[in-house]
Amino acid sequence: MTVKILVLVILSLNVATAAIYKFYRLLSENDSERFIHVKQFVFKSIKNEAADENNTITNYFLAHGFLNDPILSFVFLDKLFKPNCHLYYMQYDNFGYDAEAYTNQLYDKVSVITKEASKAGKKVENTAISISLGDQIVAPIEEVFDQVITINPCTYNCFINQKYRTIIAFCAPILFALEYGLGWLSFIPFISYGHNYYSITLIADQIYDMKHIKPSESIRLKNQPRKILLSRFDQFLDNRAIETYYPQADIQYVNCEHGTMSDPNDAQLYLLGVQKLFGQSKVTDYPYPWERKVVR
Repeated sequence: MTVKILVLVILSLNVATAAIYKFYRLLSENDSERFIHVKQFVFKSIKNEAADENNTITNYFLAHGFLNDPILSFVFLDKLFKPNCHLYYMQYDNFGYDAEAYTNQLYDKVSVITKEASKAGKKVENTAISISLGDQIVAPIEEVFDQVITINPCTYNCFINQKYRTIIAFCAPILFALEYGLGWLSFIPFISYGHNYYSITLIADQIYDMKHIKPSESIRLKNQPRKILLSRFDQFLDNRAIETYYPQADIQYVNCEHGTMSDPNDAQLYLLGVQKLFGQSKVTDYPYPWERKVVR
């Protein structure tokens, strides 16, 4: 009996302390943990470069989709980013995903950067680009950006088609129970996909938010002049529901399925689609030398 009680106590402590640490970490992570800040340098001058002429700092805030592969998720857009810009890639965490907490951290980051630029006497141009469930983070604070582009937004539960809403509704409680039942073990990134490893906690939390985040009835959010790129043959999302929810949006379609952007053909289609939404007549083939550096 004593052994059973001891085992139960150990298991209970495992679950309780893991849960406490998870929520503490979500609320306390600093900028270096939540954002990868990359500065793009183009050393050879570019004729009529807007950033130089207008003394403008251009920032891109990039919120990727499912799992956690921030930089690779946006490689296909490299040629659309302005020269000498700042790229802020959002990172998710194997210790837990919470869209609302991430939104607050993104808002704080944008506010600090904008204030610092103003103090330095410079203009700032903030653009947000989100993919899939990354829009859960961007959408609530859309008005703080000068421009928002979202690709296949999985912002709310109703944007997912009926087939996958049913699958998510079935899987979410199972993963939720597994996550908390395993305690600290659920943080271990042992699930391999693509170029990385992910934890049960990350996947369970993302699925949980996909199931539970409901659409806002705010007219302000619905009528935001956002730009949306949709896959015409999307197997996961309900494009009509997205069109209905955002009546004022500029919506473009690409003729492919819900892409991962890892397929070279799909990547090119998405690049051209985003290029249209940006209103750029051509992509930039940067003159060399140019490079990117992670800012510490």
